[in-house]
Amino acid sequence: MAARILTDSPNAHINKTILDRYLDLPVEENIVQATYVWIDGTGEDLRSKDRTLEFIPTKPSGEYS
Repeated sequence: MAARILTDSPNAHINKTILDRYLDLPVEENIVQATYVWIDGTGEDLRSKDRTLEFIPTKPSGEYS
């Protein structure tokens, strides 16, 4: 039965080689993407924001060094 579940999964039909294109992109040194995640004002949903940094953060706070 497990084999059938995997065959019927939408992920079974995704072209797995597409990820290779992104993994082969050049990566600059000391350039990172930081993702901030927080609970929104309603207390029910999550929100997030990505930011590209030209340094590797050492603290999770707003203080960067």
